[in-house]
Amino acid sequence: MGMLFYCDQENRKEKIDRLNAVDPEKLDFCSRMGLVYFRLCCGEWDELAGDKPDGFDEMKMTYGTAVKPDANTKEFYTEPILDTISDLLGEAMIFNCLCQFGLFTDRDAAVKKYLESFVIPTDREEDASAARAEEERKQANDDRKKNAQKRKAYIQLAISALVAGLAGVLVGHFLRCVFVGG
Repeated sequence: MGMLFYCDQENRKEKIDRLNAVDPEKLDFCSRMGLVYFRLCCGEWDELAGDKPDGFDEMKMTYGTAVKPDANTKEFYTEPILDTISDLLGEAMIFNCLCQFGLFTDRDAAVKKYLESFVIPTDREEDASAARAEEERKQANDDRKKNAQKRKAYIQLAISALVAGLAGVLVGHFLRCVFVGG
């Protein structure tokens, strides 16, 4: 299913504080798994996820960037766990936990975010790039057509001038032959 949430760096501390304020003992199974999910998303290890990898706290986070996770990133260790929890709970429960833990303070925004997850994701930059490429292709076709029309008009003009010049030479030659005799 993939990761449904990542903790942006600007709000990371605030979100971690909210998650740490939750008492895990008072949570049902699904909410507890949601807590594990969001702690891992924010780059914090949860004891329920197993033994913390050596050096985990010093590793960098690459969530939300184009950098691929490797053995030196937190995502290398957390993504398989996040995928498992996401598959186990489902999107609806994860978004419910988002609201429950105060990571989404507006339930309507959570519902909107959830509904948007069913829309096929598109990258606006790619869409804009594709639209620009299509526009450039159309412009190139229009330019080719205009150039072809210009070449055609130039060739017609050149042929007309050539024919007129040739006709003038032939008429002159004919008149010389008729009046001069040869």
